[in-house]
Formats: sequence, C-alpha cells, structure tokens
Amino acid sequence: MAVIIGLLVAIITVSCVQGACQDLINNCNQYAKSNCQQYPAWGQKNCPKYCGFCMKAPTCTFKGRVHSDGSNWLDGCKARCQCRVGKGKFPIRCNALCWSYDIPSSCTWNKPAPGKCCHTPNCPPGVKVNYPDDYFYWGEDVDMKVIPWN
Repeated sequence: MAVIIGLLVAIITVSCVQGACQDLINNCNQYAKSNCQQYPAWGQKNCPKYCGFCMKAPTCTFKGRVHSDGSNWLDGCKARCQCRVGKGKFPIRCNALCWSYDIPSSCTWNKPAPGKCCHTPNCPPGVKVNYPDDYFYWGEDVDMKVIPWN
C-alpha cells in the first residue's frame, strides 16, 4: 500500500507542476469530500482542485515579499539570501553581503563605489591587508546563481 501511495503523490506533483490545477468535470462539488479519499485516483483525475490534491510550490516570505524555493535575492546592501524550504530548521538563509575584517591602523576605509555595497580598504603602498579566506571569490560582484549554500 505504501508503494501505491508514493506513486499517487508523484503523479499529483507532476500534474500540478505542469499546469494550473483545475477540475476536469464541472460538478465536483456535488460529490462528498470523502469520495476524494475513498477513490483518490478518480479524485486526482477528475476533481483535483475540489479534492485538495493541488500542491502549491513551496515559498518563503521575507519582509513581505514571496520568494520561490531555491531563489536568491539581495536584502539591500545588508545580505545575500536564499529560500531553502525543507533544508533545515530555517527556510531562509542570509549571509552578510560585505566582509567584516580588521585592517592595519595605517589604512582607512573607502566608501562603497557607486553601485556597490561594500567599503574597501585604502592602504599606503607596501602595507599588506590580510583578507578573509575566499574574499576575492566571494566578493560582492559574484553572480548569485553560483553561490553554494551548505
């Protein structure tokens, strides 16, 4: 029985992903809702909307905006975020957009360049800045689609 139920769920998921979920017949509301559970194959084929077989794509809501599962976005200049429904306790993961690190006392911070978010160090010639690991790979110009989320 578990195999049949698993197969039914897969069929429902595929049918709803491919198009809008609509009832095939126009008199579904004349049937008892119990028929949907008693005859799930019939309900899924003929009355998926009425029977509640339509599955919405998982989403996350962040600051009043809805994001689809797996999507990435910037929270202003604060963070790079991703909707991760079903991946751990928290469905939204945000990482600081700009690095936080110490610079030598002889250096100062430049304001972000136009169109950029992060301050950059300004140091005298010969002064070395110890950047965090992967700083140049993870800088703010990285295409968000290639960012791995663990």
